[in-house]
Amino acid sequence: MESVTLHSPLFIFLTLLFLILSYGTDAIESCHTYKHWKHIWLPSFNSKKINASIVLTLKCIRPFLIFLLFFKFNFIIILCVLLCNFIINHHFRGTFNGGSDMMNNMVTLGLLLATFNPSFGLIFIGTQCFLSYWVAGLSKIWTKEWWSGKALLIYLKTSCHEPSAYTRFLQKNKRSQFLSPLILLIEILFPLAFLLSPSLFYFVVFIFLLFHLQNAWVFGLNRFIYSWISSWPGLVFLYHFVKTIY
Repeated sequence: MESVTLHSPLFIFLTLLFLILSYGTDAIESCHTYKHWKHIWLPSFNSKKINASIVLTLKCIRPFLIFLLFFKFNFIIILCVLLCNFIINHHFRGTFNGGSDMMNNMVTLGLLLATFNPSFGLIFIGTQCFLSYWVAGLSKIWTKEWWSGKALLIYLKTSCHEPSAYTRFLQKNKRSQFLSPLILLIEILFPLAFLLSPSLFYFVVFIFLLFHLQNAWVFGLNRFIYSWISSWPGLVFLYHFVKTIY
């Protein structure tokens, strides 16, 4: 554990770097699409409406708050980021708006814990990342549609973007019957990656990078890439921590 602890500042630095990308791209996308969502409002805070311009301002503030952490890793600054998240999420739906928002919150919460104990904060982030993959696989294990490939085709058809050539390829040639069970098996067997050598573990992480890139291309889940990558320094830290135990 001692050797891992010595490198915790590097993992914290990488987490902050990727989290800026996650919050920054969200701010840019929100500015670009502001005219489309500024009139959208779902009740939150006991039906007290929050002005959309305030929400957009908070979205733009978050990356700068994270940037300040490079100079002063401060509990109050991170707490302000979490408060921004709380207000933004409640403005739209009264809860977390999806996986990327949830992961951003978990990473930010882990950084908050890291102000007290860097190793514990990184282990928390890594554990959340680990569970996000493994639990996703376990939740699908008894669903026949995932093993047959039908579930993947349903997701492809409900994508909010125009079907890509890749999407049409899967639909016409039924490649989803192979890809869907493969994704499921990778998620279910993900814990075994912690038994592998470092080089093989990093190869598994690379496979998941390709997985997220595919999701971004097919489903338009662009923010997921940065949200999950921001948790990977914690995942790598967790891997090395587990390696010190056995």
